[in-house]
Amino acid sequence: MTRFMRDWKRILLTVAFCSITFVSVERPQAGTGIMDLTVCVQGCQFPTIQAAVDAALPGTTIDVRAGHYRENVLITKDLILRGAGVKETFLLTASEDRPLITIQEANVQIQGFTLMALPGTQPDLMTGAIARAVHIVGLSQARLETNHILGPRNGRSIDAEGPVQLQLQNNQVQDASWGIYISGSERIRPDALDIVRGWAQAQILNNDISGHEFDGVSISAAQVYLRGNRIFRNMIGVNASGPTRLDQNQIFENAAVGIQVANYVQTFQNEVYGNFDGILLRFKRSVLIAGFDRVVNNRHWSIALHNKACGYDSDLISENVFVRGDVRDTPFSGPGSLCPPYPGPPWPEKFVVKL
Repeated sequence: MTRFMRDWKRILLTVAFCSITFVSVERPQAGTGIMDLTVCVQGCQFPTIQAAVDAALPGTTIDVRAGHYRENVLITKDLILRGAGVKETFLLTASEDRPLITIQEANVQIQGFTLMALPGTQPDLMTGAIARAVHIVGLSQARLETNHILGPRNGRSIDAEGPVQLQLQNNQVQDASWGIYISGSERIRPDALDIVRGWAQAQILNNDISGHEFDGVSISAAQVYLRGNRIFRNMIGVNASGPTRLDQNQIFENAAVGIQVANYVQTFQNEVYGNFDGILLRFKRSVLIAGFDRVVNNRHWSIALHNKACGYDSDLISENVFVRGDVRDTPFSGPGSLCPPYPGPPWPEKFVVKL
């Protein structure tokens, strides 16, 4: 890869991540006549969250007091949904056929809940029938803060589809098949031979993401920034198929891969340890720009480069990446990978991690 291409890709990634902006739900001004609403098991304005949502004007804050609520909530207007805390306010699935919470074409903030999604029916990936705890669709903006999100065991904890904007901060996301699933939309225009993309955008900050059967974080057709998260004990920690930047995360003890790179990924000051493979560049087009990461004590490879064509053309641009303590410290495909190990040494210059 030429120096020009390196610099150009750095610029593209910087512009992409700096352009991610999020809009908060505006609190109503005094004198507008919009009042906060309250929900509690007994003695409040509303006995259910959905009843309060249906009655609320856009911009309303709904305070959900301590208790257990068993319902599926659909939100199609701008709201703040505020629980009493993860040890006080519990929302559980009433119907397995629908997500626990659906946010559709709305700007919504949710904080202070434990959200518990039942497994639901067996997922059908061809039709999109899959269990979800929180489903965000359309031109929605969602902020989830200080929640504990559990399950569903055969579905997705947080599923953001289409050109959504998502911010997750200080949440615990646990025990689903997929933890955070972010996928922009792609469709072929009927009047032209091209593809229309509605990229999703997300910031994932200071969350614990663990215990998922497949991916802790799955990214496709989206621009995503992850900082300060602990991503552990999943099958794959982060599976990135869209431009992704990871800063100062701890990614550890994932059964297969800590970070899987299918597109462009930029990493800085992450700790990647105790996984089977630390970082895996999956395809010929995969590019990893790494700086000041510690990739140590993974069970198989620190950084594995390979692709289906076995051309070993993945690109690794690294600066002060610390690799130590693995079965093999060299950043190459090992036994059982898609391609056989690169024949060497000496290794090509592009594959050498510069310490």
